[in-house]
Amino acid sequence: MTTSAPKYFSLFLSRVKACAERLGADLQYVDKQNGRLVSLTREGRTCLIGAAPVKLWPFNSSLSMSVTNDKELVLRILAGVGLSVPSTRIAFTDMARYDHLKNPPPSADEVVRALSLEAPLVVKPNDGKGGEGLSIVHEQEGVTAALAYAKRFCHAVLFQEYIPGEDIRVYALDGLPTLMLTRAVPKLRGDGRLSVRDLLDRSETRREGTTASDGYRISVESLLTRHGDRVPAAGEEIAPFPVANLSQGGKPDTVAAEVSPVWDAICETIARVLRLRFFAVDARLRSAGEDPVILEVNSNPGIEMVFEASEAVGEKFLDSLVSRAIHEELPNNGIQSDARSSRR
Repeated sequence: MTTSAPKYFSLFLSRVKACAERLGADLQYVDKQNGRLVSLTREGRTCLIGAAPVKLWPFNSSLSMSVTNDKELVLRILAGVGLSVPSTRIAFTDMARYDHLKNPPPSADEVVRALSLEAPLVVKPNDGKGGEGLSIVHEQEGVTAALAYAKRFCHAVLFQEYIPGEDIRVYALDGLPTLMLTRAVPKLRGDGRLSVRDLLDRSETRREGTTASDGYRISVESLLTRHGDRVPAAGEEIAPFPVANLSQGGKPDTVAAEVSPVWDAICETIARVLRLRFFAVDARLRSAGEDPVILEVNSNPGIEMVFEASEAVGEKFLDSLVSRAIHEELPNNGIQSDARSSRR
């Protein structure tokens, strides 16, 4: 049984509503005005599920979610336990708030002066989501615009090594990888005759991307400043804005419930050190046989791209998550000790 929805529409909660009907669960809108929070009840057990800006899932503690919102802290923690992460520096744009400190953190001006841009650089807010505030720059002049864009979202800004390769998102529950997405971004293909600028002008990529974000515009302008006149070889692929978030133009490529065994140890380690039950890992795979490079961990992951890849897989995945949320005694902050043995 479900109640009628309030005026606010959430695609995610509309999927949860359909899930409740499949599972025979009762759905009630706790937030009756805006409709951003629902309760689901089955066999006397209840859980809460939210819609942004409310947190979506009931699995993780507020402390663990707060930690994962700090992207630079997470990367340092993961590097400390032996996982591969991009080289990253954090800088701060509002230094007045650190006047009371004897040793203040590095300022953005200080970090920018020390940058070496021999390869593309990712500039993004330390607590951004969905690719907001993110740009990819190829030359020094582009850093100023990228920094100005990122600091609109957070006073702490990351300057990060760009990692090329296959883009992967892995979902994990109780330290176990449960689903893997590969994600694609719009690309140009060289023909050996046209320059990067000409290829971009003739493609649909520019028109599609201009509505995505200021990050697209900054990234493309920086790409053209450094590489616009270069003629790519026939078949060479160039991604003007290689950001795989759905909100930034990324698309699901494949979705699979069978996840490579290499992810077992990675997900168990992340769950243990960050004390997370449900999360998604965004990573890049430079080439087959290499360890994935962890870009970030999301403790409040959306699953819309799973539905984009396969409605059937999305429904099955959501049903599993909701059923677990309703019927399990959820730890306040930790991972079930018998999770891995129960998988065997």
